[in-house]
Amino acid sequence: MTTSRKKYTQKFKDDAVELFLTSDRPIVQVAESVGVKAGTLGNWIKKYRAEHPEKFATEEPDSVPWAEHQAVVAENARLKQENEFLGKVSLDSNRQGNTVSFLAESSCCASSGVRKPKHLRGRVLSS
Repeated sequence: MTTSRKKYTQKFKDDAVELFLTSDRPIVQVAESVGVKAGTLGNWIKKYRAEHPEKFATEEPDSVPWAEHQAVVAENARLKQENEFLGKVSLDSNRQGNTVSFLAESSCCASSGVRKPKHLRGRVLSS
């Protein structure tokens, strides 16, 4: 069984593409309404966009108002300061011996500098 391929005129293709571009409907619905498969219409649209790039040039987004930009810059600076402060506070709390590793290190060293096994809550901390 041989199937013959349908041939569409360029005007029909252009009209189908224009119908898609001017409507809010998805490709599938437009393809159904003109009687072609969605993939075929998608190919026509792709070719049309390649041949007419000036119609699809993206516009540059509107710039942000200066006051809004300055507010974001100020907030960014404040957040950086907070982050630095919290990092320093975290380091300071570790240096003050609030961690188990600090307790283990400080209790394992004798005054002579020789390491001796020490126990903390029934566990040997160093060998």
